[in-house]
Amino acid sequence: MKSSLLLFLLFFALFTPAAFAATVTPGELKTLRGGNILVKEVPEKVKGYRTFLAHAVIAAPLAKIYKVLIDFSSYPDFMPNVKKVVVRAADQQGARLDYHLGLPMGVKKLYRLKMTYKIAEDAAEIAWQLIPWPELSASETIRDTSGYWRLTRLPGDKTLVEYQVRTDPGGIPFGAGWIVDLMTKGSLPDILESTRKRVTGRGIGGSK
Repeated sequence: MKSSLLLFLLFFALFTPAAFAATVTPGELKTLRGGNILVKEVPEKVKGYRTFLAHAVIAAPLAKIYKVLIDFSSYPDFMPNVKKVVVRAADQQGARLDYHLGLPMGVKKLYRLKMTYKIAEDAAEIAWQLIPWPELSASETIRDTSGYWRLTRLPGDKTLVEYQVRTDPGGIPFGAGWIVDLMTKGSLPDILESTRKRVTGRGIGGSK
C-alpha cells in the first residue's frame, strides 16, 4: 500500500508544467506564443528510425485540447492522411486502435496502436506504441512507431503542446523515400496546425 502511494506521489511530482516546459527555451516559447510551430529532429542511434519533436501554443484550455486528442474515432475529420481509426477497446486510462493511413499516390499503411493517457490540472499526456497486427503483411504496415502528445497549461487559457514521434517505416520501395518524410517530419506542422484549428476553429494568426 505504501509503495503504491509513493509511486502515485512520484508521478504527480514529475507530471508538472516545469517538467514539460523545460523542453523549450524562453526564446522558443516566445516564438510559439506568436503562433509559430517549431519542429526539430532528435538524434537517433538506431538505424532505420527517425525521431522528431514539434511544439505549438494553442489558445485553448488544456482540458479542451485533451478531449479532442482522445476522441480517436474523429481523427479522420481533421488529422492529415488519417482515413480511418477503429477503436478496438477503450477506458479512462487507455485504448487499442487500428490506424488506416492514406498517403499520396495511392499508398496505404495500416497499424495497431496501444494508447495510454492521463490528465492533471496543469499537464496531460497521450502516448502510443505499436502492437502486433498479425493479419497484415510487411508491405501493408510499418515496422515500428511510438510517441506522445504532452500538454502544459500556460497563463491566459493557453496550452503548450509538445508532439514527438519515433518511426521506422520498414521497407520503402526505391524512389519512394518521400513516404518516410511524410510520416515523420513533413507531417508534423500539419498535424499541429490541424489540431489547433480543430480546437479553436482558427489557424495561425486567427485565420479560418
